[in-house]
Amino acid sequence: MSERRAAPTVGQVVLGRRLQELREAAGLKREEAARVLRVVPATVRRMEMAEVTLKIPYVQVLLTAYGVSDEEADAFLALAEEANQPGWWQRFHDVLPDWFSLYVSLEGAARLIRSYEPHFVPGLLQTEEYARAVLEAGTVGQTGPKTIERHVSLRMARQRLLEQEDPPHLWVIMDETVLRRPVSIHGEVMRDQLDKLLEYAERNRVTVQVAALAPGSHLILSQVTQDISPDGVAKAAELFRQSGTPFHPRTHAGFSRFFDGLELLEPGVVPVLQWRPEPEDTAAGAQGVVQVYAGVARKP
Repeated sequence: MSERRAAPTVGQVVLGRRLQELREAAGLKREEAARVLRVVPATVRRMEMAEVTLKIPYVQVLLTAYGVSDEEADAFLALAEEANQPGWWQRFHDVLPDWFSLYVSLEGAARLIRSYEPHFVPGLLQTEEYARAVLEAGTVGQTGPKTIERHVSLRMARQRLLEQEDPPHLWVIMDETVLRRPVSIHGEVMRDQLDKLLEYAERNRVTVQVAALAPGSHLILSQVTQDISPDGVAKAAELFRQSGTPFHPRTHAGFSRFFDGLELLEPGVVPVLQWRPEPEDTAAGAQGVVQVYAGVARKP
């Protein structure tokens, strides 16, 4: 049995779409492009949909058929060679589903990453012990220790993105319940996680905000599915249909409005460095920067 092909890299996705755009601009149908290559039309479709590796000889022939200039063709081929190189995350193929492999690839190419987290600290900001506690709790009786450690290692490897010389801007909004919900019986797990959140919140390229439990407007992102593949979205849509609830997937522009219009939500959404528990929940003498995290006092 042949080994399952790894999920495409973001470069393969982008170049596949560009191939389709060039074909359409040349006025050719897939069947006509296939005849140029002497292959079946499905081969052209798979290249455009990034379902197969971009075969350089095929790409060269297609670019010529599409009337692409030599200069653009050379640049395209160089990018295709680079896109075909396996990503670092592919060594985690045993625990990484295809849809999330594509997400990690997109994450690595992003200049801005925006995330709303109603339940947990986002993976890019988790400590190793916090990540392990979340994964253990979410897979009780289903996943062995070795697999959990593989997931933890993958999560820690993703965080190297923020240590690059020119990292993307990470903008995270968490529900206040994330800060109040212990994920472990060991207090130091939550305490260390708070320290990491506050440390990263002081970086120029990281914005961490809390949707506080306060009267007024609240950030709501409904109809969320973790599986961003077409099948995953279709399954989510079917579940909503069965429940009698209309399913309206968020567009890029619609999702952006939740972040770009945050000034309308103040004081409901505040920087984590300014967030405080309610007075009755605050440790004696705690002022200014939050001193209590899920009921655990921070380290001095």
